[in-house]
Amino acid sequence: MPKLNIPILFQDDHLIAINKPAGLLTHPDDPQDASSTDVVSLLKAQNQFDYLGIHQRLDREVSGVLVFARRKEANAGLAQLFEGREARKEYLAVTRGTLPNHAGTIDYPLKGAKGQAIRAVTRYRVEATSPDKRFSLVRLELETGRTHQLRIHLSQAGCPIVGDWLYGQETAAVFPRLLLHSVKLAFPHPLTKQNLIIEAVPPIVFEQVLSGEIITVHELLAKKGITALRQEHLPGLRNLLALALERRAPFSDDPENTAYRLVNALGDGLPGFSLDRFGEVLVLNLYEPELDASHPALKILKQAINSIFPGKSIYAKFRPVTAAKLGDSAPPEIAAPLPLSGEAFQEVTVCENGLKYLIRPGEGLSVGLFLDMRQMRERIRQSSAAKTVLNCFSYTCGFGVAATAGGATRVLNLDASRTALDWGKQNYIANGFTPADFDFVFGDVFDWLERFARKQQTFDLIILDPPSYSSTRSTRFSAERDYHKLVELAAGILAPGGTLVACTNHAGLERKTFRQQVLKGMAAARLRCLDSALSSFEEPQLDFPHTQEGYLKIIIARPDKV
Repeated sequence: MPKLNIPILFQDDHLIAINKPAGLLTHPDDPQDASSTDVVSLLKAQNQFDYLGIHQRLDREVSGVLVFARRKEANAGLAQLFEGREARKEYLAVTRGTLPNHAGTIDYPLKGAKGQAIRAVTRYRVEATSPDKRFSLVRLELETGRTHQLRIHLSQAGCPIVGDWLYGQETAAVFPRLLLHSVKLAFPHPLTKQNLIIEAVPPIVFEQVLSGEIITVHELLAKKGITALRQEHLPGLRNLLALALERRAPFSDDPENTAYRLVNALGDGLPGFSLDRFGEVLVLNLYEPELDASHPALKILKQAINSIFPGKSIYAKFRPVTAAKLGDSAPPEIAAPLPLSGEAFQEVTVCENGLKYLIRPGEGLSVGLFLDMRQMRERIRQSSAAKTVLNCFSYTCGFGVAATAGGATRVLNLDASRTALDWGKQNYIANGFTPADFDFVFGDVFDWLERFARKQQTFDLIILDPPSYSSTRSTRFSAERDYHKLVELAAGILAPGGTLVACTNHAGLERKTFRQQVLKGMAAARLRCLDSALSSFEEPQLDFPHTQEGYLKIIIARPDKV
């Protein structure tokens, strides 16, 4: 379980109130998912709580005050307070445009679960407007509490909340976070009867939007990209980077997680680049073809990064459209071995959920760990006890390390790169494991899957994480075209009752098509998989935010014989 940090606003023996960061679910979608980075799971891990009673929820992208019962004795009383609307909830929102009056009431019915009209009432007061009247800071109080009530009401009033891609009709230029914050919660303590007023200071971005500076740069980047940056855009660019850093605040004091994504391109309102943290090293991935090391916009971007993330070395990776097909052969002009700024590191050791991984920032386009698989590695760790595991396309054996840490009886790592497998052995050693040479197999995955089938060798857990495109002496693989063939071979050596994990980061392969490919491959292997035995996942939203469908597609399947 990740041990990320959640700021606590109030705590006694009966209740706990926190300042929820944007980007976290209130509770897990799947209570059995031990890798979940939701508020309830993280609070339990952070404070060694066995129990938390949930009576208030905030959307993933809403920040602010959130209260839970710590003990069952307080649970019924807290439930009664919320059900009886004795708890007074206030929010702050930044809206586009200005409301018709300084203060007023929005009384607009919402649809219930069965399509019926349900009364919904919101009181509002405008606290400030931007000089150009484009934005307003509005205090909101719920008289009723319906799903997405504030978002729908403000949209209906013609002043949608900034960053609301669902109700605000924001598309290409979606602001990187929903500017809605639970600022105050007032209620009588369910046991002591003390009148509690719990407040959470709104993030500074609420003021920055009103000034217009951050919005100007956000809209410029959305329309013209990084190459349009000029020196006068530096303050607004810093603010956007600071906003991205704020989203990752739960990682900030966690020594067991020192590797994660700091900027996720368009998801953080910064299209054209991403920024990854590996301990004291930052890796800047640049996707605009016009950019090279001499472009003046890169100097401005570097300045901004240095000011928000001081003391870190920055390595640049210029990623052309064809980067997925380059493998380990990236030339120095697109993956320089030395940093843009800061100290040079041949190797750094980072932690992910307490496990250690070796990162080589100057090695090429891939530096040793794919951060979007953090939660999946934890799922593998939690589900590997007493199992035999086959880790295909293992790269530096991140899944292998996780499975070994989880108590697997054997993990066989298979890859077409000897260099990557040797690197993987070093990852094992870094975690105190003794790597056995025969568990690090060099060769073509398709060839080895056929060999295992001929030998009738099976595995309890098989992980498929191929590159979108790959070539060996004997095979050419395209995820879009050939994934079902890979699944068929892997499913053929899956032990009875076993689990198949199929992954792809190919953005061009639609989620529905990928699912069809996986099912087609299993059917060809005379296996079937009911919907109840299929689970789908994507990249973690906390550090890989996105408003549309994510690029990473993961299916965990537990098939039966036909």
